[in-house]
Amino acid sequence: MGDNKLAFEFVPAGPSNVRVLGSLIFDKRKELGPKAYLDLTEVREYQGLARDFIAALYEHASPSLITSDLSLGSYGTVIRELLDYCGQKELPDDFRMMEITYDFLMDYRVHLQKSSLELKSDCRRRRFGNLLRLLEAGQAASLARSDFTPPRNFAKGRDSDRTQPYTAGEGLDFESACRTHIRELIARLGKGKELLAVGHDPRGSKPPRDPITGRMMKLAPADRPWIQLPNLVWYVVNVLDGKYLQRSELLCGHSSFNNVMMGCWGSQYRKPDVYSLLYPLTWDLIPFIILLAKKTGRNESSILALKRDCLQEIDGRYVLWYEKERGGARRYSKPIDAEGPFSPVELIRTLLQFTEPLLRHARPDARQYLFLGLTIDGRGKEPVKPLEQSYVKYQMNSEGGWCYQRKLTDEYGKPLRVSLRRWRVFYLTNRYKKTGQLGRVSRDAAHVLGRTTVDYVANDATRHVHDQALRNAQQEAKALARPRVVPDDAPQSAALALGTDSATAEKILRGDQDVLFASCKDFYNRPGGQPNTPCDKPLGCFVCPNAIITRHVLPRVVALREFLKNARNEQSNEDWSDKFGEVWHVLVNDVLPRFSVEAVAEAERLARDQVFYIPLAMRT
Repeated sequence: MGDNKLAFEFVPAGPSNVRVLGSLIFDKRKELGPKAYLDLTEVREYQGLARDFIAALYEHASPSLITSDLSLGSYGTVIRELLDYCGQKELPDDFRMMEITYDFLMDYRVHLQKSSLELKSDCRRRRFGNLLRLLEAGQAASLARSDFTPPRNFAKGRDSDRTQPYTAGEGLDFESACRTHIRELIARLGKGKELLAVGHDPRGSKPPRDPITGRMMKLAPADRPWIQLPNLVWYVVNVLDGKYLQRSELLCGHSSFNNVMMGCWGSQYRKPDVYSLLYPLTWDLIPFIILLAKKTGRNESSILALKRDCLQEIDGRYVLWYEKERGGARRYSKPIDAEGPFSPVELIRTLLQFTEPLLRHARPDARQYLFLGLTIDGRGKEPVKPLEQSYVKYQMNSEGGWCYQRKLTDEYGKPLRVSLRRWRVFYLTNRYKKTGQLGRVSRDAAHVLGRTTVDYVANDATRHVHDQALRNAQQEAKALARPRVVPDDAPQSAALALGTDSATAEKILRGDQDVLFASCKDFYNRPGGQPNTPCDKPLGCFVCPNAIITRHVLPRVVALREFLKNARNEQSNEDWSDKFGEVWHVLVNDVLPRFSVEAVAEAERLARDQVFYIPLAMRT
């Protein structure tokens, strides 16, 4: 025993390197940081390929080429996207890194170009570059072929290479196509309930025998119970318990149903025909994704990661709770619209209703997600699961995909493709064009850095806005002034203060030239506005040299002051300041102090006894 023990001690220690063991876990948290952890144990297909890439990642990280845990997330994305691509190409499950060739990479490069239209060119370049770096590391570890030179990466993007928003016409076309699909889905699921109610058990029904020959008589298609759609729906619900079973599972006890789904006995129905009457397929979730992206401006990962409790009602208003991929575990909220059957609120409610029957067929950790769909004839072992980004993009934009089926084209007649990044640009651009305030748009987008918002809104659609804003700013800067305040009711004193004759001063003091909160020197020629055009700025009097505030209009000014006070209690400080801050400053600092205490007191008394019109644009 002693000799054996001595001999055993001289045996070299077995390899402990993770690359040799073929792990599906990359763990460098001690060296790189708490996020340097990648777990691919959930991978069911192409496990060998996944292990190769994990080993290559260890090789790549060993010489400290990855200096931060923040870089690891992009490598995980690259690996998962490549595994998804192999599934879409239906490559053998034993496909390995050693089989990756130049032609394979060129095809994948084309795929990456088509499936990432929403990404900046620099992002595509970075992803493909990370893949090439992993393959280079794989070559060093003898996991990848060394007899070929990888293709070149994407060209470096230009500063002008910005994602452009969809046009208004394209937005309407998408909206119409999505609404049509959702209506079709509602009608289809309603038809499924009707068929289920009239269906019956197709088992046990045998054709009658010929009384002469004793042979079973051939039934007409209409008399064959196994090829009647109501019976197939009934069978799925009552015999299969609503479950979707793969062919191998159906052969164990449900061979007749399987045969029908394979086209036997003259059946014209297949699995999609039957199951789509009971559940929304992944295909059916596409219009909901597009409309939510269009109407909320959230990015792709945030929408697909929505939970079933994402909708909350607070004091009659609705808030959408979501997460950002780059925001860690933090949840963000956004007010959303509830008006109309295709509002964000109603879209979410419809999804909750339609996907509810799928919950019991999904794994426990997947039941929290809003976007649950049934995948027919998929390669995975889980037909009901949350949507994956790469698969959604493939269904949207592949040849024969959703956009192709809906015959969507741009203004030049070229095929339109869905890009959720373009929808986010579309939403934020329109918000910016409407408000003109970059800060508000940035807060809506939940951007930490303002320059990130600039990347979204600085596009062709906003160029004219910026040009016009510059022109307006130049004009208004020249005309910037406060209103003229005339506290004295005497025509001669007013004429002297206004630099006009007594007759004109008397007209102004009488109110002949009154507008909303002042008298106006020239109502049809507002400084900075279009010549010979009525003034369109009811609050502009307080920053307009044409405005004249006399004792005659003082009650209305006081009434406006009280309205602004009340509005301050009803609105957030931010909204109130954006809308009324400058008016309030001029009113309380430049206008009212010019009048005597007695004049202000009289105006306050008159304001209490009179009803003054406040424009709707100010009240909303």
